[in-house]
Amino acid sequence: MSHMLKTFLLVVTIMSATISLAQHKKEIAKEDPHHGIENTAAWKKVKTADILFNQHSYYNAIEVYKEVHDSIPENKYVTYRLALAYYIARDFKNSEKYFARSAGMEDPKSPENAMTFFYYGESLKMNAKYDEAKVAFLKFYRLRDKSPELKIRKTIARNEFKSCSFAQQLIKGDTTFTEVKFLEGDINHAYTDFSPFPKGSDTLIYASLRQDSVISYGYNDEKFFPVRLFESVKEGDSWSTPKQIVGKINNKQEHTANPVVTADGKRMYYTRCVQDRNNKVICHLYYADKLGDSWGQGHKVHGKVNSHEHTSTQPTLGYMVKRKRKSKIEVPVLYFMSDRPGGIGGKDIWYCEIDENGSLSLPVNCGKRINTIWDEVSPHYDNERKTLFFSSNYHYGLGGLDVFKSRGHTKRFAKPENMGIPVNSSYDDTYYIPEKDTNVLKFGYLVSNRPGGIALTSETCCDDIYRFEDFMPPMCHLAGYLKLQEQEVKKAQVDTLNNALVDAENNAIPDTLITQYTPQFDTVLNFTPITDVRYGIVKQRHIDEAKAEGKEKTVEFYDKWITWIDTTDQSGLFEADLVIGKHYSIVFVKDSMETHIENLDQYMKTCPNVDSITIGVLPPPVVVPDSVNIIDSTAIATADEKVEFRESLNLDIETADLKENDKFVLDNMYFEFDKDVIKDESLPSVELLLMFMETHEDIKIELSGHTDSKGNDAYNEDLSDRRARSVRQMLIDEGINPKRIVAKGYGEKDPIAPNTKKDGSDNPAGRALNRRSEVTILSTDWKKDKKNK
Repeated sequence: MSHMLKTFLLVVTIMSATISLAQHKKEIAKEDPHHGIENTAAWKKVKTADILFNQHSYYNAIEVYKEVHDSIPENKYVTYRLALAYYIARDFKNSEKYFARSAGMEDPKSPENAMTFFYYGESLKMNAKYDEAKVAFLKFYRLRDKSPELKIRKTIARNEFKSCSFAQQLIKGDTTFTEVKFLEGDINHAYTDFSPFPKGSDTLIYASLRQDSVISYGYNDEKFFPVRLFESVKEGDSWSTPKQIVGKINNKQEHTANPVVTADGKRMYYTRCVQDRNNKVICHLYYADKLGDSWGQGHKVHGKVNSHEHTSTQPTLGYMVKRKRKSKIEVPVLYFMSDRPGGIGGKDIWYCEIDENGSLSLPVNCGKRINTIWDEVSPHYDNERKTLFFSSNYHYGLGGLDVFKSRGHTKRFAKPENMGIPVNSSYDDTYYIPEKDTNVLKFGYLVSNRPGGIALTSETCCDDIYRFEDFMPPMCHLAGYLKLQEQEVKKAQVDTLNNALVDAENNAIPDTLITQYTPQFDTVLNFTPITDVRYGIVKQRHIDEAKAEGKEKTVEFYDKWITWIDTTDQSGLFEADLVIGKHYSIVFVKDSMETHIENLDQYMKTCPNVDSITIGVLPPPVVVPDSVNIIDSTAIATADEKVEFRESLNLDIETADLKENDKFVLDNMYFEFDKDVIKDESLPSVELLLMFMETHEDIKIELSGHTDSKGNDAYNEDLSDRRARSVRQMLIDEGINPKRIVAKGYGEKDPIAPNTKKDGSDNPAGRALNRRSEVTILSTDWKKDKKNK
């Protein structure tokens, strides 16, 4: 039996890169070589199952483990190995079942079989049982074992615990207006179908092993079943029977997958993978040029991308703009996934620049904003949107691999954003490939092992290709006029209010001097339209949740959830298109006016029959002195002293252009009044600084805080120092080396503009420039400078 036992080729793990097999090491204690199995026949079967498991033949291993488990269900080793085989084969219902049994056999504080609780948590998360998963992750995290391997897994477990909470919040929220459908026709088969690449709007190139039953072969069997590239044409709502791609790209001895074609259609980049007898796979990047109607001979890409020991796969093409002398040029960039050394951890996304001869530069890691200590796979760069789509099992998501998007390029990416439901499920969702927009709606392709596809064994074993398409939900065009009810205010009251405002250094206005107004909805009253008021929409649940927690916040608190639309015109008109059946509030903001937030439920009830509405009354304008808004230096026309120019920090600055003592202003850095707490609306500025530090890895900076001349000198210096240190700590928490950042508060000691005019009167514009956060380049090679000191 051991010689002729058939083994199973698991294409899921080979080509889709959805399981990190390298992480499944010797996780069972080996003190007892027979693991408590006294029956000789049973022990021989377990040894056979272990061989199959180590050869990645998981379904064959499952059959043998299951047979032994049914005879000795109390054995810890067999139960754990059976559960782990189910987990790697992505049969999560069974992996949950048997990990639950395994966990019941273990002491939660024992490190020997600690991974039981980790994989039990993962199985529960895959099955969207988030509360139970959090309990399992917490048990694993509390283990006292401090081995290096468990230390990494504990970091992942802590992240997974938070990810479960994120998933629960995501489920509570609105789904995206996207429909995900199984691709009808003859494209999907029982084995994995993946790496779709749309060629126009009606042709799809993709990879498949077109088999409908488990492939088996004996130890001495020379049969080989390669994954190949196919092409299918859309016929109405279905797809034609695929044909092998024409040319010399497919290979009988290697797996071929992951196609991407250049914009001019003349070159294809793709992957070839070599599989040994133990099913270990190494993939390399290839290219082939178009010869008439077919593809020519494939060649390995030039450069140091490919390795005999590490995989390079899943290519995608993008472009970046570089400065060359005084002009800007577009440089093609090849992004790809690799497990090569030098990355952040697991599988990472890398990139190479492509020169005029088609050669690739040395691979560069896309950085910590994209890559994590776990896996990032299936990158797709969308040049129209300047956005990288990719999948990750570490960034907060619903289950295994979730699809994310991040705007930017090379190493300069914004914080990844989860694509939400239904693009993502609690299973593995990869290869998000949007087609070019033909209108405002998006559509494209997605690969997933979610239930509903063609199952080879379990309902979640294998990947299929899906099509996603945005749709337009029933909408209400809400329109109204923002008007100010005229109020009679006594002259004495106005004078008192004005005097108070002039003397108020902290913009603190006594409550007794503020006229209270009740919202009016009677259109018969005499109204004056309010113009140039910024307005936007926020989902009502964000406001309700904050109120439930006793957190009555200002518009700054909700800003991250607000969709800003426009400003009111000369008639006070505002308008918005809203989804019927949803709950919203509208937010009105204008300098020197009290922010107004209005629940729209009463107006949405009669949609879409309402042509116009009048929403509550805003109070009369209050003139607030000493505006905190950033003022351009050119606005200080009355100042008699020269203003020292400061360039704003931005990501277009090349490392070669940076010099020691270069200074940049970090715009829009606001703090709570008289505190060192960073306001929510300043988080994008912190993100910008974080990206700047990640992009320029060799720089060391001074992060400085500055104030104007108002207030006590010593207090200003201490406050600015605390504010600088609070920003520094945020960067450190995100992984920036503390030795690269010096924080210092200067108070009012280093002004860049005059605080007063020549005649001694106040200069508000100059003081506004002096209240700033600043970045100074201390070194462009901090590691080298450190060695020389």
